[in-house]
Amino acid sequence: MAYHSHAGSHSSCGGYASGTGSTGNHGGDVWKGISTGIFRTVSGSCNVRDKGSVILSLGIALLLIFFIGDPFKGLLISQMILSIQLPFTVFLQVGLTSSRKVMGQYVNSKWSTFVLYAIAAVVTVLNIMLLVSELTS
Repeated sequence: MAYHSHAGSHSSCGGYASGTGSTGNHGGDVWKGISTGIFRTVSGSCNVRDKGSVILSLGIALLLIFFIGDPFKGLLISQMILSIQLPFTVFLQVGLTSSRKVMGQYVNSKWSTFVLYAIAAVVTVLNIMLLVSELTS
């Protein structure tokens, strides 16, 4: 679902609301096109709290780039941080898609549920092994 509106129309988010690909076609500023994509929802609304969260996240990432000298080490650290939240997301998603109450007729079969939980367990164990090996080295 693409978000379309009139190119060049001002918004309360600061920036221009533009349709897909119209930023370059109408001579719009690159930053305004990027900020519109980051800070806008499909409905076109702008939440100031979301804007602050995005700026905070990008700011922290920028600081980490300056303080991590080895890019490979930075990649490992970012993957370790992601691996901490991954099991929560994967197990929750498998649980939801395996629930007849949630999915109705589209629920996972028992076999699919077993395979998905097995894969999630393997990925979780591998992430824990990575985390432990990095913390002990």
